[in-house]
Amino acid sequence: MRMNPPVKYLACIVNYRSEEYVKQCVASITASAEGLRDACEIIIADNSPGILREHYRGRPGVRVLELDGNPGYGLACNAAVRATAAEWIMIVNPDVLFRPSTFRAVESAVNQGNSPGPGLPGRPQVFTGRILDPDGGTQVRYDYDFSIMKTNYLLLFETAPGRFIVNKLLSGRYLKRRYFLKHSDREIQKVDNPSGAFFVIEKALFDSMGGFDGGIFLYFEDTDLFYRLKKAGYAAYYLPSIEVLHKGGVSTDTAKVFSFLAYKKSLFYFLKKHGAPNLRLKRLILAADAVLLMLSAALRSPVKKAGLIRGLAGLIKYYLAA
Repeated sequence: MRMNPPVKYLACIVNYRSEEYVKQCVASITASAEGLRDACEIIIADNSPGILREHYRGRPGVRVLELDGNPGYGLACNAAVRATAAEWIMIVNPDVLFRPSTFRAVESAVNQGNSPGPGLPGRPQVFTGRILDPDGGTQVRYDYDFSIMKTNYLLLFETAPGRFIVNKLLSGRYLKRRYFLKHSDREIQKVDNPSGAFFVIEKALFDSMGGFDGGIFLYFEDTDLFYRLKKAGYAAYYLPSIEVLHKGGVSTDTAKVFSFLAYKKSLFYFLKKHGAPNLRLKRLILAADAVLLMLSAALRSPVKKAGLIRGLAGLIKYYLAA
């Protein structure tokens, strides 16, 4: 009797009201894995169950794991990883599309063994690729040295006044030069905090780190994982030969206010959990920014922005009490 080869890769996709993007993502992975299908399975951790279960019923290589009550992104990923025996985990946002060459490039990286390519000390255990905008431009999103722990980063990029200064007065150049890739986006290099939109990690390593932190509902679960990996002595690599397309913000488009508040809460959770220096000052910075946003919303449109105002008030309480 012919035995099926063991599954080598899991592509983990979390869905929350983004079914059409999930379908496109799955189709792109399947096409890119042509000829390697028995080595890959796709698990969709569905935080808004219903549609996808029927769509993929009986579809070889694709499983839908329906989760009750929307436990959040990190816990959904953890559930999918527990459900597989794959050796390697690919965390893939639903708004990511694989290129025809993507899967072969991942396979090449995994098979480096004792003959690594230039810039690699051996087979990487954690790596990402060149993440492209739909128009083909590189998305510059690789924090080089966990700058988010620094007060000046917080002031510049996590407050409304700071973002105005960077985007309007500095045209974003300072951001790219100081806080992101230090070398050409065509060069292999270590990166502390790769984009969570797409990365690959050895399952044994993911499991040994306890997976994503279930205390983070949305955002920063990837940053938290990469920070813990670095502290444990593991390096993540940026491999430009691996390319994917990424739209960005698809799942969160359906609940922008909630997503914004979740981002701000998870940011502070991350800073506090890892003992960021000057935490008291950071707490005050974030609370002051929330006050400014709340006042702005109240002055512009108090009725339409009532949900945001209430959310910001709750966020301020969280900052000051946490």
